Parts: sequence; C-alpha cells; structure tokens
Amino acid sequence: MTVTIIGQTSVNITQAPAIAGDFASVNPMHNALSPIEGSLQAGPSGATIGFFGWIDSTGAYINNYGSGTPNVFLARTQEALITTYLSAYGNTIPAGFMVGNGFDKGDFWVNNAGATLAQYGMKAYANFLTGATTFNWTGNPTTVTGATSGGSIAAGTAATFTGSITNGVLTASAVSNTIYPGAVLSGGTVATGTVIVAQLTGTVTGGAGTYSVSPWEQTVVSASLTATPSILNTGTMGSGTVTIGDTVVSATNSPSGTVIGAAVTAAVTTNQWVLTPAIGQTAVGTVASSTIVLASNVETKWYAKSSGAQNEPVIISDTQ
Repeated sequence: MTVTIIGQTSVNITQAPAIAGDFASVNPMHNALSPIEGSLQAGPSGATIGFFGWIDSTGAYINNYGSGTPNVFLARTQEALITTYLSAYGNTIPAGFMVGNGFDKGDFWVNNAGATLAQYGMKAYANFLTGATTFNWTGNPTTVTGATSGGSIAAGTAATFTGSITNGVLTASAVSNTIYPGAVLSGGTVATGTVIVAQLTGTVTGGAGTYSVSPWEQTVVSASLTATPSILNTGTMGSGTVTIGDTVVSATNSPSGTVIGAAVTAAVTTNQWVLTPAIGQTAVGTVASSTIVLASNVETKWYAKSSGAQNEPVIISDTQ
C-alpha cells in the first residue's frame, strides 16, 4: 500500500510580503463600473486574480487579454475558485461568474513578470495576451516592426461550415478550409463582430469540432456559417519577432484606423498571422504596402511604489 501525504511542499527563507492581487494600502480605491446594466462577468477564458483586465465590446465581460489600455486590475477578494482537481489553490474566476473585484483605482501587489528590475517610479505595463505586469520607464512599451514597406493586412481565405452556438460554444461540422482563432463569424443569427476565441475539441486543427466565441452569451441554431480571418503579411521583417498576443499600434498608408489595436491570434505561415479586431471593433481594416508596428504590452496609469526583480512582488499605485 502506498500512502501519499499532502501538505507543505516548500520552505522559504523569508516570508513574502504579499501575493499578487493583495491590497497594498487602505488608500481610496474604486471599482470599475459596467457600461451596461448588471454586474461584470468573467469572459470565456475566465478572469485571473492579480492581473490586468479588459472589458470587452459588449460591456459585460472582463478578460485578461485585449487591446488598448486595460480597464481594471483584478484584486484578491476571495472571488476565485479552486477548480483544478486536487489543487491547493485557485486564482481564476470561472467564465460567466460575477466579477466584483475589478478596480480602476487603488494600490495593489503584483508579480513582476519581466526581466527588468522594477524601480520606484517606473510605469507598470500590461501584456495584451495575459494581463501580466512588467515595468519600465514611461514611453517604453515592447515593440516590434513586424513589417516594412511590403507589409499588408487583408481578408484571408474564409472557412465555411454548418454551425450552431450554445452557451458560447460553437459546434462546427462539414468544414471547408481552416477555422482560425480571431476569425470573424457571420451567417444565421450570429451577432455582428463575433470572433472565434479558441478551438476546444476536434481531431483536426481548424476543422470540425467545438470552439469558444466572443461575445459568448448568444444562441444560434444550426445554419451555414462563415469564419473570415484577417491576415497580416509581414513581408520583409523590420526588427524583432511577431508573436501571438502582439497588437498593431501603427500602420502607415492605412485608409482606416480600424487596424489599430488588432491583435495577433494565430499563425498561418512563417510570415502570415491572423489578426482579431480590437475591443469595440467588429472587423479588421485593410492595409496595402505599409510599415506595421506591433507591441506586446501597453503602458498603464499605475506606477511602481517598490522595487522587485523578476517574479518578485511589487506595489503598484495609480497615484504618482
């Protein structure tokens, strides 16, 4: 017989001053309000405590990913649940659950997710893909010139299929071409601006199976649907490397501002990437022969009020 004792797994020399999401003071704080009637809810991937969050285009859901400046910081107020079997803790509020701990003012503890030492007075930067916090002096987001003058953004090959949506889950069958995360969904009674978030099940990537969508609180009966991706063609790269989660911050020769804020959600080839519309937009615009600059994070209004190396706790405050 084997006996397993579950208990303390590590010993630290010094006690940590706090954990991510803790309040760092009793100074005035302020909950973010929902733009619509009713409380904010966690988005299709849930909402993780101790990270920044974005309110989606419906005004109802908070996600740890988005474009532009984050709307809230998710403080630790005992709203997360332990959903992983036998896990000792949980920091995520499940999809659809009420989120009452989104603050747009206050002093909090975060984990420094970057390699740069946080110093007093630095600005906090939020990662577009995860909401994680890094630090640098003001005006220094992590950017990459993803395309030089040969860059372009245009609609890609659409996937067509038979699909239905229930509780935010799209079920697709008889799929022609590839369904990409970030593709805009249309057909039937699908809400305008609905996008594919991620594939949940299926033996073929981008094929028949189930997918999470946003906005997810909609019901669509079986119909002929289309998922149209917007493709960033990097052509000749400038500096750095494009990665999933990067967001378009500028594009020359752009006939429309809709491309700004579009985020990289999937790779097609080594120089082609799928973009998803920014929060508040229903589609990604088109750009021909452009220099396209992307960023992986954005400067927030919060300042570092203590120092901390990578993975160490740091106090942030919205008051300079």
